[in-house]
Amino acid sequence: MPVFLWPTHAYVPGETAPHPAGYFDELFSGVKPGQSADDLIASDAWKMGLGYMDNGYYWEAHRAWSPVVEALPAGGLAARTGFVVLTLAEAGLAARMGDGDVAEALCADVEVLMADVEAPGLGLRLSWISEWLVQVRRTGRE
Repeated sequence: MPVFLWPTHAYVPGETAPHPAGYFDELFSGVKPGQSADDLIASDAWKMGLGYMDNGYYWEAHRAWSPVVEALPAGGLAARTGFVVLTLAEAGLAARMGDGDVAEALCADVEVLMADVEAPGLGLRLSWISEWLVQVRRTGRE
């Protein structure tokens, strides 16, 4: 995982300072429309998003994953999984901002989206998504 893009703090709108303009530009340099899902999940943006999410940097995870998800072919499991991880990051940010009702509604949406999925795609495991749901819900109670 590239260490040069690990922020000094998690951005929480209204609570912490935003990151400098252009801070994530280098992270996105490997993400191009038309790439395969395998190429996209090999990108620094995807990998950093995983690290951000694991460590409660929800805004940063959403920011890192957004161009990857936008570059995925529409429809199918990869796009659905991309929508799920963006929704989880949004839920985490809502929880961090003190909006537990919104966070819980988004977590419930994720559970509905993943209810009939045996393997989520994009190199993820269902156990990771389950752990992120627990993490986000715990964030909302802190």
